[in-house]
Amino acid sequence: MLRPHLLSTICYLHQASARALYRTFQWIKHRFTGVSPGTVQIWIPQTDREQYVQIASSLYEWRQQWQDRIDRSFKTSIPSHLNNGKLKVCVVITSDLNILKSLPTGINSQIIRPLHPVWSLVANVKNATYSIKGIEIRGSKHFEPGSAVYPCRRWSGDGYERPYVVGLQRDTHKFISIICPTSRLENWRVELVENPIVIFQLRHTTGGWDSNDREEAQLLADAMNRRAQ
Repeated sequence: MLRPHLLSTICYLHQASARALYRTFQWIKHRFTGVSPGTVQIWIPQTDREQYVQIASSLYEWRQQWQDRIDRSFKTSIPSHLNNGKLKVCVVITSDLNILKSLPTGINSQIIRPLHPVWSLVANVKNATYSIKGIEIRGSKHFEPGSAVYPCRRWSGDGYERPYVVGLQRDTHKFISIICPTSRLENWRVELVENPIVIFQLRHTTGGWDSNDREEAQLLADAMNRRAQ
């Protein structure tokens, strides 16, 4: 006869979703074999619009087919150094890398380092009004007032006046990286960033935080708060 606690465990597993069961299996596999899911960046190379639409449709169907084997996925855009800095749309997936063997034709893929949490500089957009080309804007052109952004390291000799920042765009509600005047930011601090989209954006932005240098970020935060006094 099954013991009560064992019977309850079996019932719980029976009721769990396929995704939860797969994640449990992945944890057990990693725990006892050292094999863990990998993270991969996939994108559609430059092509004509008709073919792009066809490939994108195939990619969507592929993601639907393997959704129970995918632990995490998101779509974002990063600058492409191979395309004069224009944005490259890509999908980042954490999954069993064996499913990549069935990727549709016409899609490029690259295994990347896991998107582990990273210490980053954080600031808030001031609740102030600015005039940009005769138009009054509260907050900034790209970010809502009060919203959190992730300023990157110094990348030029401008005295840290206009660094790149990663933040949620006010119109599209998608994360972007763009140059932003530090005079429009306040409440500088350091936080452990866990959002994989932000971590991915920081990794592909000039001066982005990726080395877990908490001390460097804190020194810069303290300097910016003193500047604001």
